[in-house]
Formats: sequence, structure tokens, C-alpha cells
Amino acid sequence: MSLSENLRMAWRALKANRMRSLLTMLGITIGVGAVIAMVAIGDGAQARVTNQIAALGTNLLVVVAIPPTVNGVRLPPDQAKSLTRADADAIASEVPSVAAVAPEVVKNAQVVAGRQNTNVRIDGTSPAYPQIRKYDLAQGRFFSDAEAVTGALVAVLGASTAQSLFPDGNAVGQPLVIDQIPFEVIGVLAAKGLSGPENRDAIVFVPIVAAQYRLIGSQSVSSINIEARSLALMSDAKEEITSLLSRRHAITDGAAADFSVNSQEDVLATSSGIADTFTLLLAGIAGVSLLVGGIGIMNIMLVSVTERTREIGIRKAIGATREVILTQFLIEATVLSLAGGILGVLGGIGAAQLVGVVAGWPTQVDPLVVLMAVGFSAAIGLFFGIYPARHAARLDPIEALRFE
Repeated sequence: MSLSENLRMAWRALKANRMRSLLTMLGITIGVGAVIAMVAIGDGAQARVTNQIAALGTNLLVVVAIPPTVNGVRLPPDQAKSLTRADADAIASEVPSVAAVAPEVVKNAQVVAGRQNTNVRIDGTSPAYPQIRKYDLAQGRFFSDAEAVTGALVAVLGASTAQSLFPDGNAVGQPLVIDQIPFEVIGVLAAKGLSGPENRDAIVFVPIVAAQYRLIGSQSVSSINIEARSLALMSDAKEEITSLLSRRHAITDGAAADFSVNSQEDVLATSSGIADTFTLLLAGIAGVSLLVGGIGIMNIMLVSVTERTREIGIRKAIGATREVILTQFLIEATVLSLAGGILGVLGGIGAAQLVGVVAGWPTQVDPLVVLMAVGFSAAIGLFFGIYPARHAARLDPIEALRFE
């Protein structure tokens, strides 16, 4: 018997019990759909995190001050005083793989403009910061090197801060008061968006000297932002910076470092690992539905063999071999499972898109995952159909003909 004839017979057998066939396919459909949807949501989440990290600067290195330990207890982060502007200047002049350097000091403060006020992050830094952190100007300008060194009382507003303080949009040139210190707004940055829980537009940038001496009262810096010349030089830059700061801070092999050099590669690797684990977990949970669906197919095929015992006996009596009977029932199980898998793919893609629209969560449907899910569903039908098919093939034709 040819394959086409087997397929036609399988289709007729499944059509004869349409409702039972649909209910049997339901387990495979739900399993495949869940796998497609969960992997799409996981991949979309990973892509979103990757894009957010890349938006902070692809060649970014950040040197962070580590607070000291007293009596075995690590002090709070605001007690970290090990980094200075001199360290940033040394990195800029002595590390050849570095393209730009911007030291940074941070505090939260109340900002007042006319009748409007808001509490936002105040970021004291240097003119290289927008280049390193990928900020664009929407209005005005960023402060210059001269203004940064002399501590000029000028400010550049993040997009949401500008909207809160100057709803009419005319921020440039307007006065601003930060912790009772008067500043002049010289620029507004383009919207940057969220980075996790942090709103990168709720911020005010001021020259680092003004922040240190007029707002914070400390000559140390909390971090140093660094842009490597290329992605290929990230590792070299990290090693060179670590070596330079270790010499400057007199850190020996046995001494605990008072700074840490972090790269975007480290953050990307960590976030990707978490996202991959999350995706595998979701796919594994959804995969249980596929196994349940496979067991359902086996049960239904056993019922089908019982119902068609006389038919099997007749076919054997007129010359059908065990191989023909085995192939027939395997094809029926595989077609049943494959049809459920195709419906599951359509349902999974639809569910993933629905999540993206309703929840605002990005999703990515990987064609390879779709092919694997369909292939796995067919394999499940084949695997769980073996036992019923062998049972049918081994029936004694005489006993089968006598079956009531």
C-alpha cells in the first residue's frame, strides 16, 4: 500500500470521529502553542534588556568606588570616597584604548523653577558624558570644558524634568534653583526612556566642580564613565584601567581593591544568562503539556484499535501484513499530532502577539523554534503511537474476526 493511500485512510479514520480527534489534538495544540508563546515572550524580553543596555553605551566601562569595610562590615555606598577627578584625568591621559572619560557625582535634590518644583537626580559630570552615555540634545547645548572646570552654575535638563519644570517648553535661558543655589538652564536633552526602574529623563546635569563644591561638599567622585575606542579593545581597556588605578591607590595583590571596573559585556552576559534560564523554564513547563498530549494520543489510538479490531482482522485475512497495519496506525497518530502542532503554532503566534499588544511586552517569534515545535509534535505522535500500532499489528486475524 502506498503512502498516499495510507494518508487517505488515516484522514478518513480521523474524520469518522471528528470531535474525538479534535479533543485529542487539543493537548498537543496547547503544548505547542504554550512553547511558541513562552519562548517568544522570553526572547522579546531578552532583546528589550539588550537594547536598553546598548542604549547606555555599547563601549561603556564604569569604574565604581567600593566603600571600605570597618570591623568586618561593609559601609553604605555613600561612604565610598576612593575615586577622584585626578583618577579620571589619569585614565584619559595614560590609557591609550580609552576614547572619552567622564567622572560623575550624584545626589537627589529639590529643583525649583518659578512655581514648579520636583525632586530629581542631580548628576555632576563633564562634557564627555553625553557622548559616552548616548544622550542627544533637543535644545540648547551641553556645558563646556571651561564651565566644567570652573564650576559654572549652569544646568542641562533631562526631557521629563524639563517638562515638569517648564510645561510651556521654553526652558533654555531660564533660571533654576537647586538646593537654594541658582543655576541657569542652557540645554534640554532628548528623551532617553527607562532603564529598568530608572527614569533616565528625570535628571539634571551640572558641571562636576559645581556639584562637588556647591551641592555635595565632597571632592571624591562616585563613578567614572569611560568609552573604549572599540568593542575589540574593551578587555584591554579594562585591564589597563585596573592596573593604573591599582598603582595610584597603592593596591597590592593582598590588599582589597577600593574600586571595581564593570563593562557592558558583563551586564549583557548576566542579563542574557538570566533571560535564557527564564525562557528555558517557561518552555520546560509548557513542554509538559506536550507529553500530556502525547499520552492522550496513545490512549485514543488504543481505543481506536479496539473499535476497529474486526476491520484489522478483515484486512489481515485478505493479505495485509503486520508492517501495513503498523504503518497505518503510526500514520494516523502522526497526522493527529502534526495537525495539533500546526494549530498550536498558529495559536502560539497569536497569543504572543496579543501579549505584545495588550501588555506592551515585546515578543519575538523565532522560525527555528516554530520548526522545532512542529517537528517535536510529529515525533510525539510517532513515539506515543508505536505501542497502539504494534498492538494492532500483532492481533491474530481469526481472533480479530471473532471480536464483538
